[in-house]
Amino acid sequence: MAEHRQVKLDAGGFSGSVDEELAPLLREAWLAGIETMSGCQDAGESLAGLPETYPHMAGYVEARRGRAYIDFLRVEGVEEFLSLIALGEPDDGMYERMADWLAPGHWETTAIMVPHPEDENCFLAFGYQLGFPRGDMDAMTECLRRGREAGA
Repeated sequence: MAEHRQVKLDAGGFSGSVDEELAPLLREAWLAGIETMSGCQDAGESLAGLPETYPHMAGYVEARRGRAYIDFLRVEGVEEFLSLIALGEPDDGMYERMADWLAPGHWETTAIMVPHPEDENCFLAFGYQLGFPRGDMDAMTECLRRGREAGA
């Protein structure tokens, strides 16, 4: 699996190594106090070698080419992140991708489920993944900054 260039990021009391292109967006999220777990600037690139071992995953990998994601620990983190971007006045196209699951290039939120450590018949939400077009990252960063400043 391909790895993206990592940079060290410290902001808002959070720190870690993050994908270089995702760093400005994560910086704004962290400055807003939004906790994240992980992220990727292009999931399709990161997963490119997966079909060599698992050929049935080729369509999955191709569908994620050009799509970034951020993993949040709590659903409230995703809600706050999206709300601050909306407060930052995104253009109509980006807002449509955020809000309408039928829009071309729509953003997706998925619960990350894991078996309960004490009962394998029960599952727990481990986190929440927000996927979006890689091309939206710069506008998202600016909207998040404006939303964070307006909400302060």
